[in-house]
Amino acid sequence: MKNSKQIIPGTVFLLYLAIYIYAAVFNWEIFTTVLNIELGFAKVAMLPFLVFFILGLITIMALWFLGYKRDLNHHIRFLEKAAKVTELQKDVEIEKLKVKGTFQKPEALPIEKVDTADQKVKPDLTEVSSEKNNL
Repeated sequence: MKNSKQIIPGTVFLLYLAIYIYAAVFNWEIFTTVLNIELGFAKVAMLPFLVFFILGLITIMALWFLGYKRDLNHHIRFLEKAAKVTELQKDVEIEKLKVKGTFQKPEALPIEKVDTADQKVKPDLTEVSSEKNNL
């Protein structure tokens, strides 16, 4: 289900559109009136109601985008804090186990002694090379 904050911009957009369409249907002559506006450097002929309609749409979309971005940043901060809390909870559990003494290192396996008395070990390589020469 959508959050009420997400429904409000769509509702405002639809209301804005409905009011402009309603006014345009019953006052079409006013909406199609072309006015010559002097800008100082040029004369511009335009439909003022259409210009204000477009500016209003741009304003509504900008407000919607800024609200969406704010909600997204809030959600990201919430997720980061939730991850930090779970990490800290795991650390607390490990500390509790250490304090209770249930957390122990595994015991090392005993090392078996290898009897090398019956095996011939040749410590020096020169003896090995001299034996090869004698053969």
